[in-house]
Amino acid sequence: MHGFEHDEEHEPLIRVMALHALGYCERLFYLEEVEGIRLADSAVFDGRRQHELLPEYSSIERLLLESGPLWSD
Repeated sequence: MHGFEHDEEHEPLIRVMALHALGYCERLFYLEEVEGIRLADSAVFDGRRQHELLPEYSSIERLLLESGPLWSD
């Protein structure tokens, strides 16, 4: 196995957000990852609304990815 390949015989992968929930609150981790209960916040609702506004068969004509520094001076 190289790099980030996943082998079905080993433990399943865990989402980064699950690790965040575990570090933040073990109860939150349990509710989200074991019980499957995830609460939507305003960003999720905004994203859903944006998807509803798009035509069903629209295509992406241009995609611009930008990033900034991860640190400041």
